[in-house]
Amino acid sequence: MIWLLAEGFKHEAIPKLEVYDPALGHAPLYLDDAQVLAVVSDAPLATALPAFTRNDAAGLVRFILALLEQHQDAHR
Repeated sequence: MIWLLAEGFKHEAIPKLEVYDPALGHAPLYLDDAQVLAVVSDAPLATALPAFTRNDAAGLVRFILALLEQHQDAHR
């Protein structure tokens, strides 16, 4: 399995992490995109998805590692 972290593919049908900044004036993707697995934002969000602040790099890494582990377990 190969994982790639890339920016700029927000409209592709691939699993993604959304970095949301309401100051940009755009609606968040997670509202309509089932491929969004988690959201990173400093704004309060009304979502059941895992949410991280921009300063919570450790929490985001733990989340990504848990996803990798789930994927590996499912393919053993």
